[in-house]
Amino acid sequence: MSAAPAASTGQHHRTGSLINWGFIKIEPMTASRGATGFAQRTRDCRGRLAIRTISAVLLGMAGMVASVGVQVASETAVGAAYVSSFSINDPGSLSGTSGQAITPVEFIASNVDASTGPVATSIKWTAGQLPSGLSLSPAGVLSGTLSASIPGGLYDLRIIASERVTSGSRGLKSVNCVTTDLATKISISGASVFSSNQTTIGSGFSNPSGVAVDTSGHIFVADSGNSRIVSMNADGSNQTAIGSGLSDPEGVAVDTSGHVFVADSGNSQIVSMNADGSNQTAIGSELQPVGVAVDTLGHVFVTDFGNRIVSMNADGSNQTTIGSGFSYPMGVAVDTSGHVFVADYLNNRIVSMDADGSNQTTIGSGFSNPSGVAVDTSGQVFVVDNGNSRIVSMNADGSNQTTIGSGFNNPEGMAIDASHHLFVAELTNTHIVAINAGFRIPDQSVPGVQAGQAAAPTQLESESVDPSTAPKVTSVKWFASDLPAGLKLSSKGVLSGTPKVQLLGTYSIYLTATETVTKVVGKVKTVITRATSQVLSVIIS
Repeated sequence: MSAAPAASTGQHHRTGSLINWGFIKIEPMTASRGATGFAQRTRDCRGRLAIRTISAVLLGMAGMVASVGVQVASETAVGAAYVSSFSINDPGSLSGTSGQAITPVEFIASNVDASTGPVATSIKWTAGQLPSGLSLSPAGVLSGTLSASIPGGLYDLRIIASERVTSGSRGLKSVNCVTTDLATKISISGASVFSSNQTTIGSGFSNPSGVAVDTSGHIFVADSGNSRIVSMNADGSNQTAIGSGLSDPEGVAVDTSGHVFVADSGNSQIVSMNADGSNQTAIGSELQPVGVAVDTLGHVFVTDFGNRIVSMNADGSNQTTIGSGFSYPMGVAVDTSGHVFVADYLNNRIVSMDADGSNQTTIGSGFSNPSGVAVDTSGQVFVVDNGNSRIVSMNADGSNQTTIGSGFNNPEGMAIDASHHLFVAELTNTHIVAINAGFRIPDQSVPGVQAGQAAAPTQLESESVDPSTAPKVTSVKWFASDLPAGLKLSSKGVLSGTPKVQLLGTYSIYLTATETVTKVVGKVKTVITRATSQVLSVIIS
């Protein structure tokens, strides 16, 4: 049986992704249109991406039905390519508060085909990604009460709209569909995620300004007001003054061999000594030191009142100024790869750069007079946000910025040990605060998933979980604030589900894990909770 004649005057409707031409039903290929915040993809009326192989159902005069396959190289094989500018208007700034209802927001589509006879147009709205507790009505109205478990932050929204245009003429019916989506964000005010375990250690300090930890967990404090360096155990015991002749020491660092380096501010020098204070030697020259750090190769980095960062060898040789544009830099830290991080106090920023000062980059945001910085062995950066009286954790690129300690009184210097215990020098309260920041969600790769197909279950990982040994019982509970539609996260941290067919692209997902340690000794029950968060990416293709 031959196909229907391809007359140029056949029925051909302009709108939609499904075109009826004569008795041949044709689905054109995928189309796309790019614009800021938008991604439009042409689909058929069942939400599937259009494909090149199509079916033509031909009706015979005697009621016979035959089916043939037609391979089309392009849409223009049967007529002009379908073009549509159907899109979603950006609603502007969106905001809400954890545990509270948001003000309903109606999304508006533009360039909609007019619904005038014989054409009937309808629009269906669906949510691709929403913070927990919110929903989107079929009419495009966003509403609901945000989950009380959502930490404060900026969250992704993905809104999908499908236009369906039905028309008929002389007994022929054409159904045309276009789907487009809008990616935007909502700012949510809520509680910060941080550890609840903060302890004061040591005593007798006067304006402590710097702190360091050696590989054995011993703490060294720059006790500025008493012009001394204090050595003590991690619990504050065995407190001992080391070194002599120091004047207003502001910073302290320890290398992998246990040698101590002091920013001896009042004497305008860096002092090197053994861990017991012996073999005290002045290194460097023409310095106004504030902070000091040492990398794994023994190179010393100094923040200087002269608005510069100085690099030198451990004996003071090869003294070089690196980086630029600083205004009263205070804290400095070096990661295991040699990247340098600077608390640029008056510029309200953290600066990352290579050891030679190249690739200087500002990371993180919202800081007020940051005075200290530390880096753990995995590259996680911790900031003393002095003006905001808090401690902030973030990734090395500044992402996933999270408050892990708050309520400090003029915090200044900070260090972190191998077990993820933070030690903060609190200047005004004249003591050292220890924070158990060990429990965390590390940055990790999430396997990509296929739209419309069940994802293989993936167990997400947490680190430094307190072991569940008698008399302690430890549990970890997971929560996802804004998963793409169709995916789910169990309370045990298993990611699974089937993402909607309309979802293509890279999605950021905000995860929270809470560690609960219950200890029962006799009739005394102690419960300690620690929470942590992380933003991971998942690719849906």
